[in-house]
Amino acid sequence: MNGCKQEQYKKGRENMNIVLKEDKFHVRVYLASCACHCKFCCLGDYPKDKRITFEEYEQVMRKFSHVNNKYNMRLRSFIYNCPEHSYLKKQIELYNSLPMQKDEYTQLDLNGTREKEDDELEKWFLELEDAGVEKVAFSWFGNENTHDTFVNRKGYCSYLRRCAKQAKRKKFPVVSKIFLHRGILKEIDSVLDEVEQFSDVIICAFMEYAGNAKNMEADFLTADDYNALSSRAKKYINESYLKKFKTEKEWIYLSNEGKFPQFNIVDYVLYIDSDNINKIMMMSTDDVIEAFRKMNKDFQESFGEISELSKKYGDNNCEVLYECRDILRKWLDKYYLDHNLDKSKLFSFTNSSVEWKVYERL
Repeated sequence: MNGCKQEQYKKGRENMNIVLKEDKFHVRVYLASCACHCKFCCLGDYPKDKRITFEEYEQVMRKFSHVNNKYNMRLRSFIYNCPEHSYLKKQIELYNSLPMQKDEYTQLDLNGTREKEDDELEKWFLELEDAGVEKVAFSWFGNENTHDTFVNRKGYCSYLRRCAKQAKRKKFPVVSKIFLHRGILKEIDSVLDEVEQFSDVIICAFMEYAGNAKNMEADFLTADDYNALSSRAKKYINESYLKKFKTEKEWIYLSNEGKFPQFNIVDYVLYIDSDNINKIMMMSTDDVIEAFRKMNKDFQESFGEISELSKKYGDNNCEVLYECRDILRKWLDKYYLDHNLDKSKLFSFTNSSVEWKVYERL
């Protein structure tokens, strides 16, 4: 979109004017393939041929290691799309040498890993322990048929169960996250029957409006669906987490009343692949941070008040439950499409972008 069009488009409305505290600096890279092709994948159709090497990744992480001291931002990183690569021990050693929060990188999510027989699993968990992994995590989407349909891989639920049981035998704490969608409602208690056998922590969570999940809103829980959940399932939903979710109808009302939550945090998400790594390495850290600040300013100026978005793009008949940032993403998707704006500027797991959050503690 050229400058004239942008200026034309801005006329006649008020821009947002909010102050956001810079919080986290995320580095996200693609190093390892995934064994699944989940229909809800937050990465969407991520590029499968743009990996960087671990040596390049290490250079990037060390380049931005001082964002904590210089910009008071917390350094974080995530490797797409699964943890099964030959650099895991080096990765954890790298993180140990950087100002990063240890409990965030010594827990390993084993979804997306290659299926293994029991004898190979036993050897693999010894390797994970040697690499410095302290805890393992799993995501569940239902009983076997439902789960396998979600991840597009027959027999994968059975494999993950064997993984979890092996982890338990090897004394790894196990975290299980159960994603709530309409297809799991009738089987949630039987899913709990299984995961309670090997899990130290169980979390029930709603689907997130991101990536391919944007195409499956019909599967998201409504208020009535939540009310119909068993009390057993509800006890695994954190109360403070639950309070963040409201129906689209409720979000419209709150935005029109000036009571929509105030975003007060911005995270910078630096996505790196083989196409842009050379450019990133040639830029100074100051230049990268300034580019994100400009990106955040441009993003704010690309649309008006949230109440304007809700009036034009909100659906008063929608009873689906969303977090505030997800409903904003939904309305902005429609807004950007309507005005032929560059959607790569919106939050994405596979583009450098800014992400707004609401932290009540600030």
